[in-house]
Amino acid sequence: MFKKSTSNNRPPIVPVKTAINAFIASGYKSTSAAVSEIIDNSIEAEAKNIELIVFDELNNKGIKKIKKIVMVDDGIGMDENTLAKSLQFGNGSRLESRKSLGRFGIGLPNSSVSQCNRVDVYSWRNNKTLHTYLSVDEINKNDNQNINEIKENELPNEIKKEINSLGKNGTVVIWSDCARLDVAKAETLYNRITKDISRTYRYFLDKKNKKFKTINITYKIANSEYLKSFKPNDPMYLMENSTTPDYEKQAIMALRTKDDDNNEGNIEVKIQDPLTGKDVKANVTFRYSSIKPEIYNKERNATSKFMTHLKRNQGISFVRAGREIDFGTFEFFDPSQTTERWWGCEIMFDPILDEVFGVSNNKQGVKNMNYLDVTQKKDLDISDEEINESPKLLLRQEISKRFKKFKDSYQKKRNQILKDTPDKGNRAKTTFDEVVKGRKVVTNSKILGAGKSETQKTNEWKELIKKRAEAAGQSLTPKQIDDLIKDNKSLEVSIEKGSWEANQFFTIEVTGATAVIKVNTSHPFYEMMYKPLEESDDKKITEVLDLLLMSWARLEDELVVKDIEQKDFSKIRDRWGQHLLDTLDKLNKLN
Repeated sequence: MFKKSTSNNRPPIVPVKTAINAFIASGYKSTSAAVSEIIDNSIEAEAKNIELIVFDELNNKGIKKIKKIVMVDDGIGMDENTLAKSLQFGNGSRLESRKSLGRFGIGLPNSSVSQCNRVDVYSWRNNKTLHTYLSVDEINKNDNQNINEIKENELPNEIKKEINSLGKNGTVVIWSDCARLDVAKAETLYNRITKDISRTYRYFLDKKNKKFKTINITYKIANSEYLKSFKPNDPMYLMENSTTPDYEKQAIMALRTKDDDNNEGNIEVKIQDPLTGKDVKANVTFRYSSIKPEIYNKERNATSKFMTHLKRNQGISFVRAGREIDFGTFEFFDPSQTTERWWGCEIMFDPILDEVFGVSNNKQGVKNMNYLDVTQKKDLDISDEEINESPKLLLRQEISKRFKKFKDSYQKKRNQILKDTPDKGNRAKTTFDEVVKGRKVVTNSKILGAGKSETQKTNEWKELIKKRAEAAGQSLTPKQIDDLIKDNKSLEVSIEKGSWEANQFFTIEVTGATAVIKVNTSHPFYEMMYKPLEESDDKKITEVLDLLLMSWARLEDELVVKDIEQKDFSKIRDRWGQHLLDTLDKLNKLN
């Protein structure tokens, strides 16, 4: 016969061993994401200074590894009741908050056990220090369902002496037995987390920001002189004090949207208040920035730390209450295209819209906020009626529409910049010229050039440069023309563009004393291959293609002198171009 259970012998809904190991397994996507939860708490506690102090020690192989991570703030501290809740999963002091960073009640314990096996919390007000801790090993051993006792206990001296901002109130979180960190070395950990934390809290780290409270975050290795301060890592590149290499003190992009404009920045969302159930209106801010023309012209052909920085910040940033909560492509663009590095986009919202954005309880992302246009609606079988009834779908559609509008506008401006910028040559030309100038070989272009005066050579280049500028819609000053003549006249091989109806993808002519490859822009191969590569910001592939053409031109320029007649090379180029045409035509039909 079934025996009725009492409240004393009923099993818990979630056994503590199962729960703690589930939280460890679900974890955080990175150590920086876990540290961010602790920083959130410090910001909520009105801290002005947050210190990350890492203690390391030599292991049995003589290698330094992280022993513990200490996170210190000078916020308001916690009383006994708040401290007791701080290490409970699913409890906390801000469960109903829709005003700032916290809300879910799992941040401190969940983030901690994702990285370590023991977390200690010390908190003090008016110099009275309280302490509690949570140990994964003890829970697994004793199956204890209750929090540990809150005791009055002083902060260990080895930690106290390392703190720079020890105020009358504050909190210290200590992770020890750090078995699940991303890295094991203290310096490597800073390099790993600084990019994410500096981007996540960029608004709080920006001293010129007027909307959110400003904070200082430092990283220190205990018992050493290693001390670093975090600066904003701004993917919008609008901040004047940031981590941008070579441009730390200036904004390199400009904001192209107006925050309060209902057609550009502001998006009104009609929802039911998650706390009251009443119909309310909330606001989302869409922001789009793009590179300043002078920076683009200076950097677009560079391979540098600056370009690497742009690549790492390539994405859409979702910012909740001033704190970045997610970053990625969200199917808005193709990250493999280097042309996508020159803009920034962020979507800013308040916690009242958490359900619309699908904010995860560990604040590591938004859900189902991908690009949505006519094609996606068709693929996903989403009707207009469904969109009109869903605040989320309406919002996705509006964000997607605005993104496309401003990205298309940026693309037109970028193309105009390229059009208005005189082509002074490329790295492939100058590198190739350095190589062939070292060889004492008689060429057809040298023979023909020897019969021309310097004035004649200059005039031939002037005519070619004027034609090039006219075809590109450029208006060049006399000085620009003279500079271009100087840059090109001394080259042994160069590349220009032309347009004619023929099979040949390129021809070779002599201008001045230079063998000039003329690329046929009317040839299908130009539209399908050469032009897309040319417009890409990754110049390496275009340079390789140019080197291929210049190598052939040099071969032809040398062999025409004694081995092969010019007309035979013309036939070869014509036959090669015909094969290329026929193959491209068949490929197009297959597609």
